[in-house]
Amino acid sequence: MAAQRGRWFACSLSQGLAYLLALCHLAVGGELRRWSLRERWRTFDELQLVQSRESRYQHLDLGYRDGLYVVRQDGLRAGIFPDEEASRRAAALLLTQHPLPVNILVVGGGLGGLCQHLIQAGEFSVGYVEMDPEMISLYRKHLPEALLDPLRTERFTAYACDGRYFVQNAGVAPERRAWRAVKFDAVSAGRAPRAPYDLVVIDIGDPTSASANRFYTREFFLEVRRILAPAGVVAVCGITDSDDYLRGPVLSYTACLYGMLRTVFPRIVVQPGTECCLFAGPEGGPSGEPDVLAHRSVRELMRCCLSHSASASKSFSQSPISTF
Repeated sequence: MAAQRGRWFACSLSQGLAYLLALCHLAVGGELRRWSLRERWRTFDELQLVQSRESRYQHLDLGYRDGLYVVRQDGLRAGIFPDEEASRRAAALLLTQHPLPVNILVVGGGLGGLCQHLIQAGEFSVGYVEMDPEMISLYRKHLPEALLDPLRTERFTAYACDGRYFVQNAGVAPERRAWRAVKFDAVSAGRAPRAPYDLVVIDIGDPTSASANRFYTREFFLEVRRILAPAGVVAVCGITDSDDYLRGPVLSYTACLYGMLRTVFPRIVVQPGTECCLFAGPEGGPSGEPDVLAHRSVRELMRCCLSHSASASKSFSQSPISTF
């Protein structure tokens, strides 16, 4: 009997403590959470915390330092903007890995400058896929005008959709698609690129989570190959690498990714660095030959000049003539 009363007392005490903890959480939980976010943010290179968001997919933080914004997903760095040099260099590298790209699809990591420079480089149609609408909203709110303006074109469309689901269903009829376009202005969702694509860019980052791992399977790359044009190229970017040598887990999963791509595509080219990029496609597609890359670079420079010249001529023809 005494033992039963003891168990009853312990149970009642536990319930009472749980009730008190719940009350404390309701009373100070908001302040405690804000304090926790501030303390965690202090570990990130003395960045000034601009905004935090909790979405259904992840926790998002936006920091600022020395003219640069840093986006973090669940504590991991996901992007930096505006970084004109890095974005321009990445766009140029991507465009030289295809004989003549027109339709481009970017999955993840493109709103900080990559999509903008791809659009400005010529008459390309660019589609961007981001699973988390809050991420798109974060960029749309804080991007400088110079990076927002290129997105206000009918040649660009952003989709709030899971990237793998998008690739699986990119070839189906528009009325059967279960994703929505996110407008950057009244016309930005007008004419989106459709499969087949000349260039598909996968910029999800390292395969360090179950969500990211889905983009590094043989089945996924078979699906990507299905939506590529005959000369289409897929670029897998944002993989942690080393300028000197590889070892440990980084070597293991990089070698695994390379070997897996070889089972789907006949031609693989690797761009090394602190973050490597793997290009995969048919023979005659991706190239590491200096002469080929130089020829394609000149071609893209000419296309860019012609595109800007046509835009300037159109703008001039539509402008009133002033007389003095």
